[in-house]
Amino acid sequence: MSPAPDDLGDPTSYLTLEKGAPVISSDGERIGRVEEVRADETVDVFDGFVLGTGPLGSDRRYVAAEQVDTIF
Repeated sequence: MSPAPDDLGDPTSYLTLEKGAPVISSDGERIGRVEEVRADETVDVFDGFVLGTGPLGSDRRYVAAEQVDTIF
């Protein structure tokens, strides 16, 4: 797990991840925002999220949970 950047706060659960949250790449670049969180809440399993990029988040890509290092 990467160290938490000072301005992002403490690591947290996917349950607090909301639409519009910024997505930061491993090299510190803001690459878009969360458009949709995918999870099976009945068994408390985070599956991933839909990343929105470009103007108004119109380009969307799925990011699997395995590709997510930390949620802040």
